[in-house]
Amino acid sequence: MRFTQTRQLGTFIFVSLLALGPPALAAPGTWQRVATHPEAAKADATWGARWLWALYPWRGRLFVGYGSFNGANPRAVIRAFDPRTNSFAIAPAFATNNEALGIFRAVNGQLYVPTMDAHDGGLGPQDFAVTVDGRGDAWADHVERPMYHTWDVGTRDGHDVWFVGTDASKGCPYDYCSDAVAYRSTDGGQTFTEMKRLPAAANGYKFAWFPTVFGFNGKLYLQAYYRFSVTGRPDLVRTESFVFAGRTWSAGPDLMPGRRTGASGYNPIAFAGHIIYLTQIPIARSYPKALPLWQNRIDLVAFDRHEQARYLQIPGGVANFTVAGRYLYVLTRAGDIRRTTTLQQPWARWTRLPTFPVQDPDAHQGCAARSLAVLDGALYVGTTQAELWRLDLTGPQTSKPAAN
Repeated sequence: MRFTQTRQLGTFIFVSLLALGPPALAAPGTWQRVATHPEAAKADATWGARWLWALYPWRGRLFVGYGSFNGANPRAVIRAFDPRTNSFAIAPAFATNNEALGIFRAVNGQLYVPTMDAHDGGLGPQDFAVTVDGRGDAWADHVERPMYHTWDVGTRDGHDVWFVGTDASKGCPYDYCSDAVAYRSTDGGQTFTEMKRLPAAANGYKFAWFPTVFGFNGKLYLQAYYRFSVTGRPDLVRTESFVFAGRTWSAGPDLMPGRRTGASGYNPIAFAGHIIYLTQIPIARSYPKALPLWQNRIDLVAFDRHEQARYLQIPGGVANFTVAGRYLYVLTRAGDIRRTTTLQQPWARWTRLPTFPVQDPDAHQGCAARSLAVLDGALYVGTTQAELWRLDLTGPQTSKPAAN
């Protein structure tokens, strides 16, 4: 009788473990520091201007974004890292009119860098920088309309080009104000037409902007963010989006249902039938209140074909993410890195990669890792100290449960 009960208990445990799914896998490897960004290393450390917070693989090289919104930095330089030489290119490099080089977008064979924060202050003449060659050595400024901020570049169908952000209001009743605006090009980014304008003043705010733009299943999505209420209300993201299906606009779903201060959306990328994006820009201090990053939780949002947005349950919050091939990679604030091929599995079932080991000199900042990207079988991480680190992903994997 005792033997039978023991065998039944063992069978129950075994079946229960099978129901949980296979254990998470850990890929072996050692992190290696491979390069330091020359301009970022010399930037003013205030507000994290040395942070490498945007990595983008393109045409065999890694393009690196850095800088902040503190108004004290020189123009951010676009300089690519070449894995064949383990170094950043000496020349050419392109100095943008931008202090916050925070996102790269590839549309129809060209690479775009929106001017998130103009070096000139106030209205900036450069809307974005764009490649004019096939490799990313030659760049040009594009000037369509003076903007306070160009937050993102995107496409609805892979052929048109959109840029969104905030520019000067037409008829401002306050000491200053701006409108959320979206511009579209159908000639390969040569000329643009205004497609959507949302005045901040009409809603009782001084600033309005479209923080991000993405295309999904033939539709383009925008959602406005308001800042500086004239009656003391908190800054907020609008509760519904705007959807463009090719000819007309319609009211759309809420892309940011979490409604936290400063959360407005950043870097939407397609993955496994979803659009994945961060709740806010992963900079040292986040808008609208200049709070240190460790006081601002960042989450990852998954937007599905039913137009439902849900926040992924990742303990401790997210530092950044990337999509490469069939994998979604997520970097946590603690330096934990995991990947998955499906959103159907919980975080505990994702494949765990070696934790990034370097801490920021400021104990409040914790782990120094701020961005990640995959190129030629290697995982790269950008740090708070302008350093680029690499982990080989080509070795064999062994089974090891991931911590929750």
